[in-house]
Amino acid sequence: TRIGNVNNILGWAHARVIEDLLERVECERALTDQFGSRSFVERELMKRGRGIALEQRPRAETIPAVAAASIVARARFLDELETLSSKYGTTLPKGASLRVDTVGRKFVKSFGIEELAKVAKFHFKNTSRIV
Repeated sequence: TRIGNVNNILGWAHARVIEDLLERVECERALTDQFGSRSFVERELMKRGRGIALEQRPRAETIPAVAAASIVARARFLDELETLSSKYGTTLPKGASLRVDTVGRKFVKSFGIEELAKVAKFHFKNTSRIV
């Protein structure tokens, strides 16, 4: 399914993380970067997240806890990308360059479109150029 623009995707992802964390810890407040309208995150929060005081601010990464979370998330992304690259025996590049398109086409020829869905962001324009 298509989620839409990047702010919708970020709102959905932030809300899922907040919901997942609320399954593990009690928390009354959450702080996220403000990447668009407040409603992007607020409308995606589910039952558990509806009771949390959500604060959004531009450049929230200036807060040490937010900066640390960003570093942890980036490290996890890079680790997972390396794991997937090893699994498929190819280097999966980051980003949305022409190189990504080339690798994506080769990937689809080797593994099929169903497997591409496991390693690629289908909402990116690259996907429409690849398939």
